[in-house]
Amino acid sequence: MLVSTGFQVLYEGVNITDDITNDVLSITYTDNEDGKVDDISIILKDESKKWIGDWLPLRGDKVRLLIKPMNQIVLDCGQFEVDEVGASGPPTVMEFSAVSVSVKSAVRRELKSKAWEKITLKGIAETIAKFAGLELQFLLDEDNNPFYEREDQTEESDLNFLHRLSQDEGLSLKITDSQLVIFEQAMFEEKEPIAKITLGVDDVISWSFGSQSSDLYKSCTCKYRLPKKRKAISYTWEDPNVDYGSNLKIRKCVANVDEAKRKAKAALRHKNRYQSTGALTLVGDTRMVAGVTISVSGIGKFSGKYLVSKATHSISQSGYVVNIELRKVLVGY
Repeated sequence: MLVSTGFQVLYEGVNITDDITNDVLSITYTDNEDGKVDDISIILKDESKKWIGDWLPLRGDKVRLLIKPMNQIVLDCGQFEVDEVGASGPPTVMEFSAVSVSVKSAVRRELKSKAWEKITLKGIAETIAKFAGLELQFLLDEDNNPFYEREDQTEESDLNFLHRLSQDEGLSLKITDSQLVIFEQAMFEEKEPIAKITLGVDDVISWSFGSQSSDLYKSCTCKYRLPKKRKAISYTWEDPNVDYGSNLKIRKCVANVDEAKRKAKAALRHKNRYQSTGALTLVGDTRMVAGVTISVSGIGKFSGKYLVSKATHSISQSGYVVNIELRKVLVGY
């Protein structure tokens, strides 16, 4: 019998919670901040062979998961589509996983080559979202909507292409609950922490923190030569928090200095955002989702404000825990 942590599973719009509760061995929900689709995995014991028989989940079927612990807010994990189904034994166990983007959509898998001309990032995102059957949430002001004279998509899936463009602009891309969301990383990092955790005081099952300097840069120079005008555009952005390091050189097609500045700043942020990272395993907490910030103390110079880059919620016969991967927020850009 599964532990008493509450959950609800809707399968093709039908509440099947009562049907699966006694068979559930584990439920796992993985929530990613940037670039990767979210997913769920459900493992069921199958003594009567019903789950590998008439009740076998079918690829493409829609599943919705809600996690409902006592005295906590409900975590609506969103809608997913069954992607993989398998069984093992003895004893017979059936496992299925589902992802947050339609398994029938070509947005992740089909490689395309296309020239996008005189279009904004939002315009590209709108076209790709419509093709994938997703609702676009573009969480940027129109003034911050990058314009491109030309961008080439060469043997890339739509999702990889849009993710690459977003990274070049210092933005994050996420697909969740039938939505394609593009947002500014710094906007989420600036939000107030949703929790304060002190190691040695609060209930932390395990933890690890570290920093690295091998791939750390002090500055980034974006340079582009305008062939027709026979002149070069160049801009160098420096990380105010890095005392020493190499200069990252990038070549991007830019039309002016402001665009070169934006590209240099975004590239440096992308390289340096994982300079200080951590991981915590906590007693299940539905507030811990990708994109929120927390304050961690009690670990000396590793203490500070961190953003949750990945959260994995696991319900099993051992209880409900959440594993979170963290990166220290960047200050100054």
